[in-house]
Amino acid sequence: MSISKYYIPFVFLALLSCGEFEEKSSSMDDTPEVSVDQNQNINIELENTIFSIPSPVQIAMELSDSNSSFSSALLHDADQYEKYSSSFDKAMMLGIYGTDLAYCSVNELSGKSITYFSTMKKLADKLNIGFAINESLVERFSANIDDRDSVLVMASEAYVKIDEYLKENDNQDIATMVLMGGWIESMYIQSTALQSDTSEVNQLKLAHHKYALNHFITLLEKVGTGDRYWELQSMLGDVKKLYNEIPTTYEFKPSTTEATTQTTQINSTSSFDTDYGTMLEISNEFINLRNYYTK
Repeated sequence: MSISKYYIPFVFLALLSCGEFEEKSSSMDDTPEVSVDQNQNINIELENTIFSIPSPVQIAMELSDSNSSFSSALLHDADQYEKYSSSFDKAMMLGIYGTDLAYCSVNELSGKSITYFSTMKKLADKLNIGFAINESLVERFSANIDDRDSVLVMASEAYVKIDEYLKENDNQDIATMVLMGGWIESMYIQSTALQSDTSEVNQLKLAHHKYALNHFITLLEKVGTGDRYWELQSMLGDVKKLYNEIPTTYEFKPSTTEATTQTTQINSTSSFDTDYGTMLEISNEFINLRNYYTK
């Protein structure tokens, strides 16, 4: 079995294990001439610890940068949202549909983007957080539907507003599940891409989510109560065992800060020794995990 070694910069805080993180000032332009920051995470602060998770928009953009072609078969049926009754399921599905929205948007499929945006709005209403996708955002979305970057910025804005509201109202568990659903759907799409294209680049893309997985497991330990959370934690633990088979090294390098933009660039690097056999097992676990929750 051949083994390849890669080095990547830590541009996601979710990939850090030594306490450094990226902070960005936030500004939202109502005009269609906007840009998407592919390196901006959603942060969750809990018990004096910051967990930073790559948003579904980030990962969808990462997928669009690869050679993977769009496949509508990977999307979760938007019409099925009504069958999910518990807050756990609704929150996870809100995240899943958010990734599907981003996946459609980066591939410039405006019709499908509208469908998933509408479904997100309905689920947000059911979770009593519909204000995050308010009429102003709906109007902006409709007006700029053919502008890919504008749509992605608005999708990111909705995620941030939902997350902020849930945290302010002590609903860290639901906030975590929204992000979890988005991440699981992203890993599903990425895992499917790996199985059709076994390139070293695709292996690395999946490998570097080893750290995000660890953060999600820790979050579930802190915020989740009840069988549904414990079951998910156990299933993610099975994936973690496979990730632990990938030798990983970390090299610290001092971060640099740009005062004018209030942005800290993480310069540390990580390396992974990957082989396709292990990565295939990981991809199968992610595919099964996603299908388990959308069945």
